[in-house]
Amino acid sequence: MSVLFVVNSPGALKPGKTTTALVLAQEARSETWVVPCARLLMDDEGTFAYASRPKQDGSGGVRLGPPTRHRLADFDTVVVRTNPATQSSPWAWQHALAVLELAETQGVRVVNATTALRRLAAKPGLLHLPEDVRVPTTVTGDAARVRERVEAFGRSVVKPAHGSHGSGVFVVEPGGANLGAAVDLLLDKGPVVVQPWIPQAVDGDIRLFVVDGEPLVIDGVLGALRRRPAIGELRSNVHLGGKPEPVACTPELLALAHRAGPALMALGASFVGLDCIGDRVVEANVCAPGGLIDMDGYYKLPFLDTALDRLTK
Repeated sequence: MSVLFVVNSPGALKPGKTTTALVLAQEARSETWVVPCARLLMDDEGTFAYASRPKQDGSGGVRLGPPTRHRLADFDTVVVRTNPATQSSPWAWQHALAVLELAETQGVRVVNATTALRRLAAKPGLLHLPEDVRVPTTVTGDAARVRERVEAFGRSVVKPAHGSHGSGVFVVEPGGANLGAAVDLLLDKGPVVVQPWIPQAVDGDIRLFVVDGEPLVIDGVLGALRRRPAIGELRSNVHLGGKPEPVACTPELLALAHRAGPALMALGASFVGLDCIGDRVVEANVCAPGGLIDMDGYYKLPFLDTALDRLTK
């Protein structure tokens, strides 16, 4: 078994990160390589990676060896763990997708598939899911349409269509004093996502893993965590102070995962972290969803290893 991980950059493999843990766990199992997006290559002879072997650096991070050239078809699986919103080189993500798409036509197994990465990498991708799974969503670059949807939804969430990590998220009211300023600020950077406010959001969201179209479950325990916002914060992102905590495996969560699963698989998304509030999905994370390390710690079950088994099967 030979596995290649595609990452943003060598510096992305920091201690405590899910991608770092996956890379080191796979290296302990079998031959493992790592390549930054910019070091993928395609030419008349095929698709290639200038990849490096990973080693733990003593602090829980990863030190990469010297890069050498490898044909992508020689890897059993290529695992994509890169976030386009945090690329230091804006072109690197599109370059990686172009190389990986060609590799797929040559029989290379890419997880998640490039179809899923293209459609679901940004927030507008949520609209590819069935209406009974997701929160109502509008994506627009027109300030009048933003105001129109806020008027229809009532209290609403507005955020950048291509942002990440909770950046630029506002809660607004129809006619609210901050509505115009929030819309102007966001549209200066690009299109905007508008969604109705869900009252359960005061308790944060739930990161729920769906693998091969099914909820990730071990011994009756669901692979999910609640992310509770810090005091004075509406966003539940962990890097903004959100606190991960265990969550019960309820019939509602299982039903939501089962409803979303077929649509995700149809898109080529076989490894997904769904962000859920109430009985709806608010975001589908296909690039580098985190949370597996926390689940291992809270539930004392091997969620990371089980996910890795499925990723590299």
